[in-house]
Amino acid sequence: MINRGELLGRFDPYFYDLEFINLKKKVYAGKYKVFQLGELLTELYRYPTFYDIDYKKYGVCVLKIGNITKEGFLDNDLKNYDFIDEDISKNFSRTIVLENDLVMAVRGATIGKTAIVTKVFENSNINANLIKISVNKNVIRPYYLWIYLNSYVGNKIFLQNVAHTAKQTITAPQIKSLIVPLPSIKEQDEIIALFETAYNAKKQKEAEAAALLASIDGYLLQELGITLPPASEKKTFFIARSSQLSGGRFDPFYHLVEFDYLEKSLNESQAVKFSNLIKIITKGETPLWKGEDYVDNGIPFLKVQNISIDGIIGNLTYIEEELHNKMVRSKLKGGELLYTMAGSIGVATILPIDFGEANINQAIAKIILRNDIAINESYLIATLNSSICKKQAQRFLTVSAQPNINFEQIKQIKIPLPSIKKQTEIANHISAIRFSAKQLQQQAAAELEQAKQQVEKLILGE
Repeated sequence: MINRGELLGRFDPYFYDLEFINLKKKVYAGKYKVFQLGELLTELYRYPTFYDIDYKKYGVCVLKIGNITKEGFLDNDLKNYDFIDEDISKNFSRTIVLENDLVMAVRGATIGKTAIVTKVFENSNINANLIKISVNKNVIRPYYLWIYLNSYVGNKIFLQNVAHTAKQTITAPQIKSLIVPLPSIKEQDEIIALFETAYNAKKQKEAEAAALLASIDGYLLQELGITLPPASEKKTFFIARSSQLSGGRFDPFYHLVEFDYLEKSLNESQAVKFSNLIKIITKGETPLWKGEDYVDNGIPFLKVQNISIDGIIGNLTYIEEELHNKMVRSKLKGGELLYTMAGSIGVATILPIDFGEANINQAIAKIILRNDIAINESYLIATLNSSICKKQAQRFLTVSAQPNINFEQIKQIKIPLPSIKKQTEIANHISAIRFSAKQLQQQAAAELEQAKQQVEKLILGE
């Protein structure tokens, strides 16, 4: 129960949740003096919106919420950014960010997500869903504030101030009222160094894991005796007679030398068409086309983004069981091979037997394999996800707004099929590589989490 004298200008129960109240007490009880964020700032700015802006492929970067990664960094892939002309950027000069400014999401599902601006993105603009935070560097290090805001404590204190409406938002005054425990500059630097050491160790382990996973393709090619053309033979321009054209395609892309080189190598190996291994191939459909809605709970409805070589990933969508039973051809019971036909094309996985019933949309093929041919499923999945099959799928793609591959093209993919003994040997070796890589990734995540907890204790003065 909250007494009237304890009300702080807010009347919603969420603001007075005991978890928030106890956490704030813990912050104030720590050894560091506590400030409101507004006391530590030189600028806090958010422009209402860019109206009628014609975004470009080049120019000045416009930072958006989607450009902030889960770990609180700005995405380094410039293909994921929008750009505006320099003169337009100058018209919105107060939305321009400098190195070591912070940018924070102020609305939507990822509200509070915060990144620090690096040299690469200096002089970029922010859009209306972000707010620019510039700090007084004489009293607080930008990286210390970034670490604090992305910590469990900082994030919880932030969330207390969020207005819980249909579309969550936070205002500039609410951000300024956030409390920040402030160690000395020397102690802030020690906290930053501790975090950076842990994060760099995480990146190193992730790089080692990535190198292991990248080695799988070369191993598979070598074991199967499949060769890809050397870089010197990957010609973009070439001459072909009409008698050399095949596949009913006359466009240059289909007849690139690297595709012909791979096909020749596959023909010389023990490769069979995928159609020889398939008993049934079908796909799903989108319930929304039938006027059906998704539900919060029910039968998992898988989309392309849920399919990975490691199995089913990401947030799942659900449909009613009644609708699931109507979509008979695409019902899943576990054990089916799933193959993506649009978007991220050519990603294959086996639905785990213990996954339970599920369904798929029209961008995923459901494949039931023949049971009269000796094939190791782990080997098949590894091969379908390798450059051997990915390049074949890529060859079939049409140049359109939404590239896709159809059933007949999937069936034409050639798969090297050595003895079952060799398949098992290859599958076991690849599984060992993937297991080692996963261990490195888990170690990296665990070590960073441990460092975060240590940093949090330091921030709280424990």
